Amino acid sequence: MLFEMDKVGARLKEVRKDMGLNQEEFALLGKAGRVAQFQYESGQREPKLSYLESLSSNGVDTLYVLFGVRSGEPLTLKVDSLEESILDEAIRFCQESKLQINGQNLLHIARAFKRVANLAKGEGEVGR
Repeated sequence: MLFEMDKVGARLKEVRKDMGLNQEEFALLGKAGRVAQFQYESGQREPKLSYLESLSSNGVDTLYVLFGVRSGEPLTLKVDSLEESILDEAIRFCQESKLQINGQNLLHIARAFKRVANLAKGEGEVGR
């Protein structure tokens, strides 16, 4: 999986509790059901992009949920030279396209990396 789902789930639960919401109320922010919310929080299921986009639209810090880094904090990652080159190109693309670099766009970039990695391992085809 792209993310450590147990950590994503724990952060979803943390954010939900910080907001004073139960699973059903929080699920509504993400346009999901209570069962899906339970599965996301327990790491049984990877959150859908539409769910994360809806949460983000409702003020949830999805960068924190996915990566454990609060929006506005510097993002420090250990990357090798190839990863650094790819990230530099992704950032350049975002800047040239006037695409804001935020948690949602990082998720799109991360999913693209996942598709490429799966292709390199012979597990799929490149596509959207």
